[in-house]
Amino acid sequence: MGFEFETIGSSFAEDYDKARFGSAREYCAATCLTKGQSVLATVEHGANPPALLVSSDTIVLCGEHILEKPADKADA
Repeated sequence: MGFEFETIGSSFAEDYDKARFGSAREYCAATCLTKGQSVLATVEHGANPPALLVSSDTIVLCGEHILEKPADKADA
């Protein structure tokens, strides 16, 4: 399809209090939105602002419990 893309990491700390959200889906959506807003704030006024910005997040659940990213290999 010939799309050109650039991967830009977000500066969002990903430190939302999970208890604020009614579900893992809501938590993931809020995290994803904030990541996208963070990236957009850094690129929207540049020479080539994006026509499309795609933001994503991955979470792991055990039942309804959101598991944190492991701190290191031993924690994993």
